[in-house]
Amino acid sequence: MADIGKALRQVRRAALERLVVTRVDLEGAGLRVDRALLEAAGLLPDEKVDVYDVTSGARFSTFVVAGEAGSGEVVLTGADAHLGRPGELLDLVAWGWLKEKQARRASATVVQVDAENRPPAPVTPPPDAAKQARKSKKKKAKEKPGAEELIRSGSR
Repeated sequence: MADIGKALRQVRRAALERLVVTRVDLEGAGLRVDRALLEAAGLLPDEKVDVYDVTSGARFSTFVVAGEAGSGEVVLTGADAHLGRPGELLDLVAWGWLKEKQARRASATVVQVDAENRPPAPVTPPPDAAKQARKSKKKKAKEKPGAEELIRSGSR
C-alpha cells in the first residue's frame, strides 16, 4: 500500500486577479495578457492557467499568450472568445505540484490589478516590528545605567 502522506499536493503557485477583458477575438488561441502582468505574477507564455470568470461564473482552462507589455490587454482568443465578453472580470490561477513539506511553506504570487489592468504600485514592506523593538530595547539599555552601575558609582 502506498504512503498517501508522501503524495504530491497541487497548490496555487501564481494568480492574476480581477483582470478586465478588453476584447474578444475569434482568431488565434489562448488568453493574451499584457506581458508585464505575466512577469509580475511569474507566469510564462504557453503556461496552462485556470480561468474563473468572476462576472458570469464560468470556469475553463487555457494557456496564456504574452501581449504587448504595458498595454493592459486581456484578450480572449479562439474558442476562449466564446466564454467571456469585454468588461467581464477574470481571475487566472496557475498550479504547481509540491511535496507536503514544501506545500506547507509555499505561498503563491498573487497580483491584483486595477480597472485598467495595471498592477498596484510596489509597496515597501513595513520594518519588522519585533526587530525594531529589540533595537529600541538595546538602545535604552545603553542609555540608562542599571541598578548595579548606580550602586558602584555611588549614585542613587
